[in-house]
Amino acid sequence: MSKNLLLVVGMCSIFAVGATTAQGVTIDLTSPQEGDVVHPGDTVQVTITVTNDSAKRDKINLTGSATADGAPIPVPVSVRSKLNLKAGATWSQTVTAVVPADLELPGPMVVNITVTATGLRSGTVASDTISATVAPLTPVL
Repeated sequence: MSKNLLLVVGMCSIFAVGATTAQGVTIDLTSPQEGDVVHPGDTVQVTITVTNDSAKRDKINLTGSATADGAPIPVPVSVRSKLNLKAGATWSQTVTAVVPADLELPGPMVVNITVTATGLRSGTVASDTISATVAPLTPVL
């Protein structure tokens, strides 16, 4: 019984150490419009920052998605989708999109933009999401 207990304690220690020292890809999204209300015709900027926190070079795939009140919407913004980062390196890109001026909305909608970074060598996946509310220019009656 004591051997099994020691084995379990040893395994927990290994997992705990692995969990606290695991390194890989991190991602951060920022936007001056995050949490704000934007309207048709407004410009929205999103800065994507990806860091390779591992000890080795990593190939990283980026994917993005957007939803409006939970429903998927097309994202007409191109972002470099494949990165090759040295250990400790950071890559950043700011993308700009204009909310279509002729966009007709039934009312305010919460838009979430998510970008996911997948480290192919490190096996890590990281995502970040920002949100803003898109509202019609004139109040809905």
